[in-house]
Amino acid sequence: REILKSFLQVISDASDYGFSVNHSSPYSYIGYGGAWLRFHKPLEFLTTILNIQDDDKDKTNKIVAYARKVGVDIRSISFGKSRASYALNREEKAVYKGIASIKYLNRNVAEELYELAQQKEYDKGDFVTLLRDIFDTCTIDTRQMEILIRLDFFKDFGAKEILLELFLTMADKKKA
Repeated sequence: REILKSFLQVISDASDYGFSVNHSSPYSYIGYGGAWLRFHKPLEFLTTILNIQDDDKDKTNKIVAYARKVGVDIRSISFGKSRASYALNREEKAVYKGIASIKYLNRNVAEELYELAQQKEYDKGDFVTLLRDIFDTCTIDTRQMEILIRLDFFKDFGAKEILLELFLTMADKKKA
């Protein structure tokens, strides 16, 4: 009851500065809701705000700094964890960067790779089986695949240099 009373006072105070109640009320609700989410649901709040501010590098850097301060880890792209946009992982208390923002990649490829990872658990020492499944089920092209390997997207399967050699061999770009 006291919170509601003080909230209504904030709305009234905002209208004293030249904002109409019709204008100040929604902004007060948005501010209050955002503050509640930021405090009670930091992972969800940070994931959403990173997706909204994805194009603004300065704001993204400030958000990442705040995330570190509150104990949330912002991680690089990773097979089975990353989606098209930033995605949260509650167990790890982390947010994974999305891959659709990377040049030459797109939402469709990102979601296909994520779905592939969710459908089957891959042995971390068997990159060849994963490659075969990617060739069979995904619309990813060789340029996109090379970019992901070079960015260490498949780091759980081994060193990127070796994975790149395997991929190029299987894609007939290089003799075995």
